[in-house]
Amino acid sequence: MRSFVARRFDAAGIQGETESPAGIVREVEMEYGSSPYGSARFSAGELYWMGYVYRAWCISAGISSKAAYAQIGARDLRKLFAPYHSLDVLDAIGRIREAKGIAQDDINVRGLELLRRMRGLDTNGRLLD
Repeated sequence: MRSFVARRFDAAGIQGETESPAGIVREVEMEYGSSPYGSARFSAGELYWMGYVYRAWCISAGISSKAAYAQIGARDLRKLFAPYHSLDVLDAIGRIREAKGIAQDDINVRGLELLRRMRGLDTNGRLLD
């Protein structure tokens, strides 16, 4: 989550690239070196779901991969695979955030603030000077 590849994902630059998954793995290995580190083995389904959740979390919350990983680590997220993998990804993220006590921005509040700014109103609905 701290690699150059993760930063490219966060900047949305990697989506337009044509590099293969194997090429991305090679790039991370070049940055950090190949390592048999870790004793935990994850299934392909778990890894796919976890990656999907992390990416959706970053996009929906507007945060970096590093920040999402700080909010829930891989081991904790893996424990939620069985109960949450069949949920909509945003519902799963909402439940995870709620369980961990992570504040969620209310989309209605943010939308109302944007609408007021567009129409030149303050938070009480009065015209701005």
